[in-house]
Amino acid sequence: MDERDRLAVEWLLASEEPAIRHLTRRDVLDGEAGGDDADVLAGPKVRALLTGGPAGTGGGLPGAMAGARR
Repeated sequence: MDERDRLAVEWLLASEEPAIRHLTRRDVLDGEAGGDDADVLAGPKVRALLTGGPAGTGGGLPGAMAGARR
C-alpha cells in the first residue's frame, strides 16, 4: 500500500460513521470487520436511511424494501 492509499484508509477508519469503518476493514483491508452490527445500524447515516431521514428529505427505504431490514 503506497502512502496515498494509507492516508485514504486512515481517513476512512477515522470516520464517525460505523458502517464506513466496518466496510473499510472488511472490503479494503480484507480483514475481519469487527465491531457489532448494532453499532452499524445505530450510525447516523444508516439510521437516517432506515428511519426515513430528516423530516422533509424524502429519505428512507421504499415500502417494498422495508421488509428487507435485519
